[in-house]
Amino acid sequence: MLIRHCVLPLIKLKISGRDLASVPVQVFGLDQLTLSNNHLSSLPPEMGALQRLHSLHLANNSLTHLPPALCQLRSLTFLDLSDNKIHTIPSSIRQLEKLETLLLLFNSLENLPEDVCLLRNLHTLWLGNNRLRSLPPQFGELVNLDWGYNYCSCNFEGNPLESPPPEVCSRGSEEIRDYFMSFHRVQAEQMAGVSFISVALWKFAETPFSFILLSLPLISH
Repeated sequence: MLIRHCVLPLIKLKISGRDLASVPVQVFGLDQLTLSNNHLSSLPPEMGALQRLHSLHLANNSLTHLPPALCQLRSLTFLDLSDNKIHTIPSSIRQLEKLETLLLLFNSLENLPEDVCLLRNLHTLWLGNNRLRSLPPQFGELVNLDWGYNYCSCNFEGNPLESPPPEVCSRGSEEIRDYFMSFHRVQAEQMAGVSFISVALWKFAETPFSFILLSLPLISH
């Protein structure tokens, strides 16, 4: 490809719908890169050198995981990974501290790592049509998600969510945070009750049987 020999100071590059199977890594200094609608199943490690890149479009490819090189792009503010085959997200995603938009619709995610909740600059997070059954308890800490416009900045549709249930998720991050706080409070109370019963039974087991009989109140007939 001619792009391999390009010496022009490219800022934006779009290679979409060209049946691309590998990435031309000889292009540096990019601000925006669009590689959507291709057949990419991996990304070269050299992509981690694109330290100026702030917008990356990789929708509709064949990625099964987040390549390590992606998590080295510390300047990214926009990342579109929709319509791939991604089933896990690495903990190293926490390195993308400037990320504001993360699109993961139509993948195969079964869980969302708590590391995503460390991306405090996120205001748009689309997770629709995956296999998510639960969200991490820290999800409510993503306070910059904008829930005010028709529930579109954070999308969960098409997931078999159980914890929190969909009706809680639709009310925003504060409701999600309250849900988990309430959930943990109930758990703590239940555990405290179990501990009390365990101690009581243990002390009961140490009590001589004859003493127990003598301590029982007499019932007159």
